[in-house]
Amino acid sequence: MTPPPTSHLPHYTRLLSTLTPSHPLRLLTPPSHPAHTLHILDSSFNPPTHAHHHLALHSLLQSSTPPTLLLLLATQNADKSPIPASFPDRLAMMEILGREIKERYSQLSSTRETEVEVLVGVTRYARFVDKAVAVEEVFSSPTGRKPEQVWLVGYDTMERILEPRYYRPGDLGALEGFFGSARVRVMGRVGFGAGEEDVVEKLRRGGLREEGARVEWGERVEVVEGLEEEVSSTNVRRAVRDGREDEVGRLVGRGLLEWVKMRGLYKE
Repeated sequence: MTPPPTSHLPHYTRLLSTLTPSHPLRLLTPPSHPAHTLHILDSSFNPPTHAHHHLALHSLLQSSTPPTLLLLLATQNADKSPIPASFPDRLAMMEILGREIKERYSQLSSTRETEVEVLVGVTRYARFVDKAVAVEEVFSSPTGRKPEQVWLVGYDTMERILEPRYYRPGDLGALEGFFGSARVRVMGRVGFGAGEEDVVEKLRRGGLREEGARVEWGERVEVVEGLEEEVSSTNVRRAVRDGREDEVGRLVGRGLLEWVKMRGLYKE
């Protein structure tokens, strides 16, 4: 798959410059039709991997209504630095990932009447409670109809969503509105280390009740089986840095590999 030309990078830069307190979420292109079910893959995309592709495709194929996929990048992240790849480079890679997902969805859903619409967006918000409100504002129809939000996240991100220290005054009750209107699909972790506990199971059994979480929120969270091999952006960056191109090719799509090579990303 041919990557987008580098001439698109100034457009990405201009889009990022339009993020303001009054416009906290921007899309590269507007949606072509109202979304019924909005699948939102939220990640740092640094870079996108086969794991991102797997989680998004799995969710889209579960949809009983014409799906829309939003690939969403936050310029502010609760725990992550904006390096080593620039935000314009990441938006380019998100476009490549979106085309790969759309192509694969068409191959696997040949009996479906509609194609999936894939959108790329960027937000200045780090917390999911704020992202969900911004998404609702952007995607609500003129008549006030709001699409169902299905958030697609990795396991580490799910842990951050349920971390009380990100909320004032350290109370998970701030997530009431989020779980009241959204569902979450989480990519399952390959395994847990000694002393670790599955935070989703902890939520479901009431282990986070004292922090303000409701047991019924667990019904809004689905754990999706991950890939057999551990695939992470960290592993991709490490493989690029070490010059192991074959391994990089096993972890990302061809178009993404070409972009990483062309732009000289992750070599340091």
